[in-house]
Amino acid sequence: MEDQASRIVVIDIALLPSSCGKGLGSAILADIMDQARAGSKPIVIHVETFNPAMRLYLRLGFAFVEEVGFYHMLEWRPQTAPAE
Repeated sequence: MEDQASRIVVIDIALLPSSCGKGLGSAILADIMDQARAGSKPIVIHVETFNPAMRLYLRLGFAFVEEVGFYHMLEWRPQTAPAE
């Protein structure tokens, strides 16, 4: 994660396959989202188009911004996030 002046950029989140589906990714993102809320900053992440984690990001309120090669740039904004 890179905390920039105007946004938080998630560089990479990687879990071993045996750890997937156990809520770890959601917990990591919840912590990052709390930081974003506290600083009133959006979160940006580039996700490969075929990455199964795309469902998680969309479920958490990330929105598609643009396609960049094999990646989708997604953004989450505290003010537009769904209530938890």
